[in-house]
Amino acid sequence: MLNCDKQTYKDLEFDVIIKWMEEYCVGPTALNIVKNLKPVDSRERLIKYLEQTNELLSIRTEGETFPRIEFEELTNEIRMLPVKNASLPLESFQHIKSASTLVNSLIYFFNKREEEYPQLYSLLENLPFTKEIINAIDEVLDKKGGIKDDASPKLFEIRQRILSAQRQSNNNFDRELRKWLKKGYLSDTKEAFFDNKRQLAVISSYKRTIPGHVTGSSKSGGVTYIEPESTFHLNNEIEQLQDDERSEIFLILKELTSKMVVHLPLIREYQNVLTKFDFINAKCRLALNTA
Repeated sequence: MLNCDKQTYKDLEFDVIIKWMEEYCVGPTALNIVKNLKPVDSRERLIKYLEQTNELLSIRTEGETFPRIEFEELTNEIRMLPVKNASLPLESFQHIKSASTLVNSLIYFFNKREEEYPQLYSLLENLPFTKEIINAIDEVLDKKGGIKDDASPKLFEIRQRILSAQRQSNNNFDRELRKWLKKGYLSDTKEAFFDNKRQLAVISSYKRTIPGHVTGSSKSGGVTYIEPESTFHLNNEIEQLQDDERSEIFLILKELTSKMVVHLPLIREYQNVLTKFDFINAKCRLALNTA
């Protein structure tokens, strides 16, 4: 890099250009590159960088359908994966899958276009088009990014038991609601929720009439909230099952993490190449918007 004095930077309004380009960066790594940008002292590298930008500019101006450079950086995932017995959080697998999907789209775009866009093609030529990572994650995550019911046989069983207990609890509560409403023991609100559990809103003068567990009262004291006895044990069972569900999900994600460790070198390359495209794309967008 060339060492230019502050006056030269000021005359060139270099700081203004940097500020403009910062707005076009997707991730913090490319943003950091832009913030620390300095003139290049190698003609060969300068030409390479210009050609990279010109190739992407050509793609943009010719109206070709190019993948959107939008992704979450993988720095946290790369840091955590080598840690023994680590388990990545759920969102990390979405980040890895999105990165793999985007890189595959870029590889597909530049396939058989190495002569037309040699500089951009060279960034990807050593990366494989693979769906191993995507398929492994899709076995566990659904389209919304949640854990599939059948991610493991045990999880499927736990969730079926939760659904059954929830149905029974709701049926029991509805029966209690109708019974005490008919007797005129409930307030106008009829019911309330505490800790995701349905509670009867009982007129306080009748609170000792209804079997159950008092969970609170209104500010005025005129209404007492009661968890009916017929739902209490079911709700406790649901809570225990939900603890089992969380434990099983942790094990599922831990196993999936171990599968991602095998692909760590490729995940590092995803981070590297997407950061480069982020930086080139920022320069391209600046060129388009200042032309």
